[in-house]
Amino acid sequence: MTASGTERRTALLMLHGWGMNHAVWRELLPRLQTQFACQAPDLPGHGLRAGEALPDLDDLADEMLQHLPAEGGSVLGWSMGGLVALRMAERVPQRVRRVLLVASTPRFVRGDDWPHALGPEVLDAFAAEFAEDPLTTLKRFLALQTRGAELARERLHALREAMLAMPPSVAALEAGLRLLRETDLRASMARLPVPQAWLLGGRDRIVPAAVARDLMTLAPRAELEVWTRCAHLPFLEEPTEFVDWLVQRHGGALES
Repeated sequence: MTASGTERRTALLMLHGWGMNHAVWRELLPRLQTQFACQAPDLPGHGLRAGEALPDLDDLADEMLQHLPAEGGSVLGWSMGGLVALRMAERVPQRVRRVLLVASTPRFVRGDDWPHALGPEVLDAFAAEFAEDPLTTLKRFLALQTRGAELARERLHALREAMLAMPPSVAALEAGLRLLRETDLRASMARLPVPQAWLLGGRDRIVPAAVARDLMTLAPRAELEVWTRCAHLPFLEEPTEFVDWLVQRHGGALES
């Protein structure tokens, strides 16, 4: 459905993950722009904003809220972008109509009461390796994201080239790793007053699909799907199905 007559397109803010940039959405945007008023900004320190510092999560959420119109819109957060989306909805729920969390989690690091997550040693190892060789570590992280994914070789190559053509700053990557290690938004997720829809990949090595039960315990009214054949990039692995998933969540257009 395109916006015309008495309808206008729903605002959709798309937030990328650690180390990536707006180009990760490039393949999807032509399909989504017929349904939504899309914005896909770079997070500070990434892509075209590589010269900027990545702020703390609260300031980052406040900045991203400025991309939504006064009447609000939906926020799609992939991976680390999901943390930003959750914080936005917690801070100003009247502007965030719903959050769509893709291959994300309110807490990325495993704990005694949060078993289905990355071991802290994994992120610690990334941080140590990153200090020695940032570019190689970034490539390794991309490989981890795509492991198990049924991505065509040319699509994977295009994703790698898009990342390397606009590499993030070292400072932003270090700040992002700290954010991933230290952030725990489980309490925020549990009391969030806006609709939540979660999409996980059954082959994801970063956000294990086994976390699905924990997410539903925190937010029983949330929608959640696990795509068993996908890894950490379901929007690239199954782009047609992903657009359908988005449209089904809110129909694309709002009555004016």
